[in-house]
Amino acid sequence: MSAALSSKALRASANSRRVLPFAAIVLVGLFGLVNVMFWVDNAINESSPCALQEVDYVRVLFPWLAGPDPKANEKKCAHLSPRHLEMAYVKPGSCLSCQELNDILRNLVLTTAATFEQHNITYFLDSGTLLGAFRDQRVIPFDNDADVGVDQLGLHYLQTKKIEFPPGYELTVWNSKLYPHSTRDFKLPGRVIHQGSGLYVDIFAYLEWKDEKTGERLVGPQTSWAMGNCVSCPKVATGRILRVPPEWLYPVVDCPFENATVKCPAQTEKLLKHVYGSSFRTPLRNH
Repeated sequence: MSAALSSKALRASANSRRVLPFAAIVLVGLFGLVNVMFWVDNAINESSPCALQEVDYVRVLFPWLAGPDPKANEKKCAHLSPRHLEMAYVKPGSCLSCQELNDILRNLVLTTAATFEQHNITYFLDSGTLLGAFRDQRVIPFDNDADVGVDQLGLHYLQTKKIEFPPGYELTVWNSKLYPHSTRDFKLPGRVIHQGSGLYVDIFAYLEWKDEKTGERLVGPQTSWAMGNCVSCPKVATGRILRVPPEWLYPVVDCPFENATVKCPAQTEKLLKHVYGSSFRTPLRNH
């Protein structure tokens, strides 16, 4: 009897030894699949401006099982939040493909840059637009708006001089009799709008400030949540405070962008590291 029990125990032990490695392999496989799905999700979102579109993991990971994509020839609309659009210009049922979105943002930036240069306004690419120019000399593929900065004199010029943009584009500026119906405010005082889509370039005004503790002269925009992603900017109730030495920005320098030459800050890398952290060279979900 004891011998039989001993034999059963040995067989059970042997079976458990076989089951445990198998279970471990299954767990490792599942963990690996989750990681692959996460990698695919990141890769797709990093390479496409339609970052919020659902990912068909079966089709991406196992295309030979999924068969032909029935929606392959359908136009895929970019998912755009109303906070990234001037809704007064958005037509009901409008649909922009990823490429159309990217093209509009590129043309917005280049048109704004060319117009500002015609009027001798000191400007520079800013925020995510500057990041895209530094990394790849183009608009970030998954971006949904664009940004430029101007100095204090540039803001005053925009507020007091009428600037004509090419057809299809509209400038609106805060605190200006020239734009009585402007929706801008002191935190983000200017915007160039693409009238056909509602997409836009935000204009940040880099004003002069003095550090209360050191007396150091600094420049930066009004405190707002528009700088919410700034990793080195102190956080207060009204947003994040971006203040940098003026030599980081001026004199502005030529930089390549979308097969053209535009203006960038004098020390672009310092500014990008201050805003996005030391890993700014590596594409992430939000920048």
